[in-house]
Amino acid sequence: MEKHEQQNGAGYEAPDGVSGDIIRQCERTLMCKLSETEQLQYGRQLGGMHKDIARLEDERKRVNADYKNRLAEKVAKAEQFADALRTGEELRSVTCDVWAKHETNTACEVRQDTGDLVKARDLDWSERQPELPDEADDSQADDTTETTEQ
Repeated sequence: MEKHEQQNGAGYEAPDGVSGDIIRQCERTLMCKLSETEQLQYGRQLGGMHKDIARLEDERKRVNADYKNRLAEKVAKAEQFADALRTGEELRSVTCDVWAKHETNTACEVRQDTGDLVKARDLDWSERQPELPDEADDSQADDTTETTEQ
């Protein structure tokens, strides 16, 4: 067997049936045995990688849940628009005036935007007595009385 030396000084013997001169070197990806030191290093690195993987899995779950919620909000909003377009109407907050008819103990709720009657109902107890004038109104009335007396 011929003994050949590598550039780094490590030598090897040519396998049976291989002879002649080395004409060039090439790089190949080949299977190699791990040393005990490499095995320990890889074990430590693998443990760290498992922690990283678990952390990333948790992060993915949080992000997926966030996207799922955001998507559900958009879908719900799109359904609201679709319903409004299909029916030509939607629910909105509308200011109404409550009119009290004390003779019949009736309250009428009237829309301010259209003037339509929304609801007629019995006056509740707090609505049955007409409001008394405010003290501020009384003091103004007193001021005007004094002014006219002078």
